[in-house]
Amino acid sequence: LDGPFNVLEWADGVTTSRDGYAVWVSIASTAHRAQIPGYDRPVGPPEHGAALGVSCRAAGGGLAERFLAVPAHGELYLANHPEHPGVYQVLHPMHWLLSFAGRTEERWPVDVRIGARPPIASTLVRPLVDYSAPHPGLDIEIPGQAVLDALLAGGPIEVEVAGPDIALTARFTPSSNARRAAALMRIACPPTAPGGAP
Repeated sequence: LDGPFNVLEWADGVTTSRDGYAVWVSIASTAHRAQIPGYDRPVGPPEHGAALGVSCRAAGGGLAERFLAVPAHGELYLANHPEHPGVYQVLHPMHWLLSFAGRTEERWPVDVRIGARPPIASTLVRPLVDYSAPHPGLDIEIPGQAVLDALLAGGPIEVEVAGPDIALTARFTPSSNARRAAALMRIACPPTAPGGAP
């Protein structure tokens, strides 16, 4: 099988599925400062990590034809605050109590600004439980096309996040391999989900 992403190098945060029909791009911040909900002390590198990501899946690929193509999906990942005690894992009774009560995460509304583009309304999600990871990160969904636009614009990507008890300013510098992946994603992946949703 030879999918459209098999031409990419597995380097600089770019990985692909074995058949080359799915791709994931993750760009670590070169600089950032984050105010994490519940903590007064702001954090940044090297003790704290942040990454801008985008992924998608092209149609086709033999047995993979059973799966639908997936449009680009973007996200902003933040490590939790270094002072955070962690979450309940599957062997802890609180994992199950919180799961049965439907309290598996905390959520905060945020606005995300990428470069000079208008802000995007989203949600910061912090998990309270996890199957096996004691310190999962915090996620903010971003439209995949917005991340692809920023990757293909050239130059560093400046991101700002604002919301209740959260603030982030970050800079991401994509590699040429990440930009090449973005260009292929724009061609190979569908622009929207079935039904027209972005």
